[in-house]
Amino acid sequence: MRPTRLLPLLAAFVGLAAAACAGEPTAAPLPTESPLSLSGEISAGGAMTSPDGRLVVLTQSETPVSIRLTEVRTGPALPAGWHPLTPMYDLKVHDQDSTAATLAMPLTLRLSVPAGGLSGGLLHDGTTWRQLSGDRDALSTLTVTTDRGGIVTAAQPLNPNLTPTPVPVITIAPRATPTTPGDSGPVVAATPTPSPTPTPTRTGGGPSLTLQASFARSALDPLFDRFFSRRTNTLGLLPLDGPSFLDVPPSLLGVLTARGQTVFAAPYAGVNEVFVTAMTDRGGASVALVVEPVLQWPADAAAAEAALRAAFHGMTAPFAARPSASGGFAFAASQDGSTYLFGFIRQSGLALAYALVGSGGFAGDVAAATAP
Repeated sequence: MRPTRLLPLLAAFVGLAAAACAGEPTAAPLPTESPLSLSGEISAGGAMTSPDGRLVVLTQSETPVSIRLTEVRTGPALPAGWHPLTPMYDLKVHDQDSTAATLAMPLTLRLSVPAGGLSGGLLHDGTTWRQLSGDRDALSTLTVTTDRGGIVTAAQPLNPNLTPTPVPVITIAPRATPTTPGDSGPVVAATPTPSPTPTPTRTGGGPSLTLQASFARSALDPLFDRFFSRRTNTLGLLPLDGPSFLDVPPSLLGVLTARGQTVFAAPYAGVNEVFVTAMTDRGGASVALVVEPVLQWPADAAAAEAALRAAFHGMTAPFAARPSASGGFAFAASQDGSTYLFGFIRQSGLALAYALVGSGGFAGDVAAATAP
């Protein structure tokens, strides 16, 4: 919520927002303001940084945008299965050219998050949590966009096989004597944050692994170009040698490992993970899996199909409902020589969306797979 791994291959099943079990989190009390608060206006090229330095708000709007940014100590409960990585911030915004609830030009939010694991930007709009579109870079900066104000934070989907990433501790101390005129605010410091342990192991390989990774990447590129053109494709694939960032159902990973091939994995966009294996001796066939934590559980099969089609906007083939071993939602489809298995499941208290894709000699493996 990049980086951690599991749902990156067919795109994020995109913004499904909502409380891992079956309903939405109960309405939260009004946030309580802490001493850390800023207000002002920004316009194109301008920015406002939270007092603790971990959130930067930017805009490209030529029209000034009024902003009040407050760190809150009591806010809405996060969806089930999510762990906070930053404080919550009450972001109040107003576009001076409009009284609409949304801004004409979205704001860009840059959140500094701890290294290791997955991370995603969440916004509470007063009713429910929604996932913000964005990506995480190699420097552990999570960049997301929003066209409205609300309670914003960065959070991580929990995996019981891994230790959650600790949240940096913020210490606020009064400044004894101003050193320069106007320099009398609180001193804010963050303690270093260790990486989560155990850390999933990734090992390098010789020419054979490099070649396999090349085939795996070439198998993924067409799928990403088709389904996820709205996201930056910056996947770096490494062999999966330890636990994945997300707790993936064994029945899904088993389809990738059944033939003994090396499985490559990578986080995508910071909050999901992609897995892929390819076999050159089967005509360049490949099988790939994308898993992504979601915030909103579909109300019924129709809602589940609609959400999956919205996430995988290149899918035009009919969906056929499949039984789910866990009582979730599952659908099969075939298009352009590839076989697909889509669905929603709850794993370790976390709601997940997934897409399993097989091409060439792996198409039959996906068609025969049991939906978890």
